[in-house]
Amino acid sequence: MKKSYSLVVCSLGTALVLSGGLALGSPVSASTLGSGYGYSDIRTDASAAAAAALSAAAGAARIASYKAWALNSANWNSRTPAGKRGIDADGAHRAQCADLGIAWARRVGRPVGFDGNDGSGAAKRGWHVVGRSFAAARAGDVVTRVGGRRHVVVVTGNPASGRVQVIQQNPGSPAVSTYATGTSGVVWRLN
Repeated sequence: MKKSYSLVVCSLGTALVLSGGLALGSPVSASTLGSGYGYSDIRTDASAAAAAALSAAAGAARIASYKAWALNSANWNSRTPAGKRGIDADGAHRAQCADLGIAWARRVGRPVGFDGNDGSGAAKRGWHVVGRSFAAARAGDVVTRVGGRRHVVVVTGNPASGRVQVIQQNPGSPAVSTYATGTSGVVWRLN
């Protein structure tokens, strides 16, 4: 008896399984499906809704993994100018706020040097500006010039109840914080 799977396959090589017993984000291969199955047995569904669901799930997992890494003090390899332990991703000027944005950009495969002074006119290969306040921010975005100051944060949650969750450092160690959606900043998003 032939097994039946209904899958949505994305370009990342993962599958959103609608039925058939695999888990969300399972790698897709002939061995995953079992004997007698090959790639020709996998149907792809190019519907925008299905692709968006898979992309959102993968993005949420990626930001959660990054957040756990950044908050793990075992990864704090330097000190902020205020003497607090933190992450120095670029090897320059100790643990600065921008290092969390730099580390996130590397993790998502679009390495760029974020800086607290970055305005919307700065060129960031693989990134584009989507707004000038936290109201435009979504999980995975990087915000520079936070509140008009030299500060960089990585957005870890979508706006909810007028607030946006972020991870930041300097002067303190990496920590979760929130900003009001009306707070100004240059919001950078992956292309």
